[in-house]
Amino acid sequence: MYNMFTSLHISDLHNNYPLNLDNADLLCIHGDLTINGSFKEFETFKIWLDKIHHKYQKIVIIYGNHDKMAYTNPIEIKNILIKNLEDKVFILINEYIELYDIKIFGSPYSIKWGNYVFQQEDYFLYNNFWLNIPEDTVMLLTHGPGFGYLDKSFGEHIGSKTLKMRILDLKKLQVHGFGHCHHEYGYIEFDHKFYVNGAMESGSYLKRYGIKITWIDGKAEYAEVLTS
Repeated sequence: MYNMFTSLHISDLHNNYPLNLDNADLLCIHGDLTINGSFKEFETFKIWLDKIHHKYQKIVIIYGNHDKMAYTNPIEIKNILIKNLEDKVFILINEYIELYDIKIFGSPYSIKWGNYVFQQEDYFLYNNFWLNIPEDTVMLLTHGPGFGYLDKSFGEHIGSKTLKMRILDLKKLQVHGFGHCHHEYGYIEFDHKFYVNGAMESGSYLKRYGIKITWIDGKAEYAEVLTS
């Protein structure tokens, strides 16, 4: 008998919270829940989360560079988001969790650009965060992409070169989920890994509903881009 589950990957909601997302076993949110990262915005996100959580068995959340209050007041924001959902919602800040017999590591960080939170120079990210990704990680969630994989912004690659380097060392990694680069929504499959940009903010008429991955016996078998 197959041991199968599905994961739905979204990112860069920026205060736009769709109610018609697909059902899945695991919902992964790759950061930028808000625009300005205010308490009020997080409270609005929580209202949305309470409306849609029944569609998922588990929900894993990482923050992004726009989620300011999650950086300055992490405990308070976490308590808001997980209230009444402590056994279902998990927030990862450079840490891992094991769900569905796979190890999932999450980090809200990306390369420093402008005056945002959860950002550092690339060498700092490597020495302080990427090297701490466990060797047996199967799913990696970061807000920023690795260099060269769905990481273009205004025609320039802005992904982390050191993250790309670290990913090459993770022999059990099957899925890297991220966002940050709004115009690179979708996925690519390369070297037996799925690179998944779940950015929901498009700035166009096209509606995005995430990337759904089907897992069978602990292996990511195929992915589907959801749009309308």
